Amino acid sequence: MELKFTGIGAAYYPVLGSNCAFFEHDNCLYLIDCGESTFKAMFSRNEIYDYDNIVVLLTHLHADHIGSLGSFLSFCKNVLDKKVLLAAEEDTIVNILAQSGVHTDKYNFTTDFKECEAIGLSIYVKREIHAEDMLCCGFIFECNGEKIYYSGDTSNVPSDILNAFDDKDSFISFINYIRKSNFLTFSNTQIDSPCIGLSNLSKIKELYTDISNTNFSFVQKGLLFLSILRIDIDNICYPPSKFNGGIRHFIQLLLLGGTYFNLDEYTKELGFNEDTTEIEDIPKFISDIGFPRNSYNITTNDFKNYYSAFMEK
Repeated sequence: MELKFTGIGAAYYPVLGSNCAFFEHDNCLYLIDCGESTFKAMFSRNEIYDYDNIVVLLTHLHADHIGSLGSFLSFCKNVLDKKVLLAAEEDTIVNILAQSGVHTDKYNFTTDFKECEAIGLSIYVKREIHAEDMLCCGFIFECNGEKIYYSGDTSNVPSDILNAFDDKDSFISFINYIRKSNFLTFSNTQIDSPCIGLSNLSKIKELYTDISNTNFSFVQKGLLFLSILRIDIDNICYPPSKFNGGIRHFIQLLLLGGTYFNLDEYTKELGFNEDTTEIEDIPKFISDIGFPRNSYNITTNDFKNYYSAFMEK
């Protein structure tokens, strides 16, 4: 099973396209979300005319995830003569599409993701925390003995994913790999990457090969790959000189593991002295403080100071 992406941008950084993905199974196209740039990306692929069936799975209803959905569904019905099977956790999307003139005569709709499964492919829905005014989910796809976890937008890492790090030593090794990686350069003020927003494919392939040859578990390898690329992307979406995107993401990794495994070197020794004993959802807390204006009053300068302390160690 090979997961491909139509774009890896962010809601407020459209240059790199909507962060939607797709895969193929038994000559069926499975599209995960359909943001503003997704229809154009799929239209440019000649294979779009050859699929027997097309399925669209929605994680949630923010515009950068459904922005071109109506056009895509209409194209599939009117041009390809195929009714897409659209799956979402609630039928709100049906009303949204109807307001733009796209009715259920153009597509089939279900809230049961099991209807999207096929022989050799299982789909499991994971509840995610992202927006208070809508349901949000991610997926685990199981195919031919392999599993892929697709989070969508989330502020909460599921416990079964976190449990891939079965002890603090494995997490420390994880951080040390990132720190010493040839694909990130840690200076006193920022973290740089040669991947350049995923535009340098040769470097990305080198990173993939390098991580594949480590002794980390399958899940840990995937998290390593995504963490390093996310640091690179965050530097572009949230420039270091103002928002410290890459630094912010790296520090969040330190704090997440530090609080989870009670590692002072990744919390108190960095100057992070928040009392987390009464916080029920640590991953959500770590995600929330990553926003420049958060209810915990942890600022961009605080993240700079955490990073400076880390570099001095």
